[in-house]
Amino acid sequence: MGKKIFSAIGRLSKATGTVIWNFFKKNTWLKVISLLFAVFIWSYVIAEENPTRQMTLKNISVTYRGISELSEQGLTVERDELINVVNLSIMAGQDNHKNINQNTVTAFLDFSHINEPGTYTLDVQVNITVGGASVNACTPSSVQVEVEELVERQIPVECNLVGVAENGYYVEEPQIEQKYITISGAKSKVEQVARAVATIPIDGLSQSSENSYVVELLDLKGNPIQINSINGEIPSVIVQLNVLRMKTIQLDEEEIKGCITNVKEGYEVVNVTLTPGSVDIIGEEDILAQVDKLSIQPVSAENADQGTLLTAELQPIEGVKFLSGNTISIYAQISEKTMEKHFENIAIDAVNVDENLKTVFSVTHTDITISGGISAMTGITRSDLNVYIDLTGLTSGTYVLPVKIEELPGIDSSDILIENPSVTVVIE
Repeated sequence: MGKKIFSAIGRLSKATGTVIWNFFKKNTWLKVISLLFAVFIWSYVIAEENPTRQMTLKNISVTYRGISELSEQGLTVERDELINVVNLSIMAGQDNHKNINQNTVTAFLDFSHINEPGTYTLDVQVNITVGGASVNACTPSSVQVEVEELVERQIPVECNLVGVAENGYYVEEPQIEQKYITISGAKSKVEQVARAVATIPIDGLSQSSENSYVVELLDLKGNPIQINSINGEIPSVIVQLNVLRMKTIQLDEEEIKGCITNVKEGYEVVNVTLTPGSVDIIGEEDILAQVDKLSIQPVSAENADQGTLLTAELQPIEGVKFLSGNTISIYAQISEKTMEKHFENIAIDAVNVDENLKTVFSVTHTDITISGGISAMTGITRSDLNVYIDLTGLTSGTYVLPVKIEELPGIDSSDILIENPSVTVVIE
């Protein structure tokens, strides 16, 4: 009986389907309307059911939790071992996709459970504040980190001036607010640090300034050390740069000579060589405008009677600094004082004369001027002057002969001036 009923129902359904198919087959407009109606019904179903779909979020920032707990344990980890961003695959209702973004999704690493140094693998944890959303995949999903002891050290700070100040200006030694900085970080990194250097550009600088500069950490060989501990700070220092006007003053050699004292009696400084020959001074512009020469404090030659090397101090000037120090070197050339004597109408004698010949001089007397050291000149008198012409080997004729003078002790021949240096001689 049941089989007959199901068979009758099947025949009825088939007949009904055939009638409906033939109906739509013959009515084109009705087909179009039916299609639109089907699309409407499908959209309605989708809107009501909000089906789950997958979406991707890239470059989600990773934060670090439990840092304070890590620090309390005296531990740290270097940032370069960590990850900064992850890519996420998220499953959520299609209507919720528009609400899933950087503001509603957070990724983090949790250090709060770590209480001793060692190597740890931390999973990236993700929170989504949009209901019904879940993480399908996270790339990368974990990171291996080396947790180290957190240590501190005090490091002396140096300044490195780079460049050249504006022409006519000078940058004084930088004044650092703190001579030492305290660095903290992983023990393996901190122990490598030997120096801390603040590099300060001064190209074209013409005004004083005060700024904060990041300090670079260096090892014993001058190589940079990067300390990026998650609970550390980048060290910096405040530096005061004092910029002053600069002026070059040429030293006056004659004035310097006059400041050399205690030369041996009868001697004097005849020349000086200065090192340096000029001095750079710095100070406020209005003060430098009044300075056009520099003097030295008197310096003793300590009874010297020959060239000697001396060190002299520059006379201080209020408000002025000497850029290369306040001393100069002086090579003092010391010689005996000289004097001059003039003798008039000194007879010119003839020597080696042939007695068989007659000689006639055009000039028989001359004036003599002699200069030299006082010690040698003091004893010279008229009687010491032997002036002559030499007729050795000469026969009859007319000759122009040089006038000569016998050597005088301590007197150079070049320091003797004969007014009539030659004489015409006629020999018969």
